[in-house]
Amino acid sequence: MATGATGRRGRSVREDVHHQPRFHHGRWRYGPEGHARNGSPDGLTYIHAEHDAIITDCTEQHASDGRIGIEHLHRTRPELAEEVSVKETLAMAEYTGAPVYFVHQSTPGAVDLVTEARERGQEAYSETCPHYLTLDDTVYGSAFPEWYACCPPMRSAETVAALKDRLAAGAIHTISSDHSCYDLSQKRERTDDVRYMPHGLPGVETRMPVSFTALVSEAGGSVEDFVEVFCRSRTDQCRSAQGRNRGGFRRRPGDLRSRRPANRRRRCAAHGN
Repeated sequence: MATGATGRRGRSVREDVHHQPRFHHGRWRYGPEGHARNGSPDGLTYIHAEHDAIITDCTEQHASDGRIGIEHLHRTRPELAEEVSVKETLAMAEYTGAPVYFVHQSTPGAVDLVTEARERGQEAYSETCPHYLTLDDTVYGSAFPEWYACCPPMRSAETVAALKDRLAAGAIHTISSDHSCYDLSQKRERTDDVRYMPHGLPGVETRMPVSFTALVSEAGGSVEDFVEVFCRSRTDQCRSAQGRNRGGFRRRPGDLRSRRPANRRRRCAAHGN
């Protein structure tokens, strides 16, 4: 990756089917501590922030009450779980001096924590996804709630409106897809229990048209701001984190490079949702 930007991605919840490492707040062997102290100071650490203990306890409480099907997903992963994890992660990033990038943030409170950290001088970034800007948790009461199985889940209409306000104010730096190619047949195998149901939405094909329709065509946002959160700001983030790289950052703004590891699982071979 000498001509691109390095980084690591992990979750603050327990390891899932994606086999991303869990960044335990007590021993961040793979997280910002690794970047700052173990020979890779030039990369971003990407965090899926949800507090494991809160989600585990909340999910088990719902299971004991018989409310563990997909229609209850949003209640098993509360907003507090995301915001507590963001707060803890920022503290560890500040301690280690590492830059941190929060993927698919779904609450204004989580975004505000990043904004406050940046005001203190930390290098931290907020990302969200089209579904958190265009859908709310009423989808779990629809005829096909399994279509919307993802984590974090969709939030209330009030939270969605506040998140869009943060985007309009420039507090959210990137809109990404968090693409996952589980198909509906896989999800429908365990709609009865979200603990065993695969989560994730396909978003590579729909990220741009859905967001452009919602943010530019309907909300009247500028094309320039749209390009900023879709492309340019992401390159600037990589450039900033890569600034300490001995080889420098030689790619042009907007350039992308996709790397497929040799041992990539075949889970996504048959995409269709």
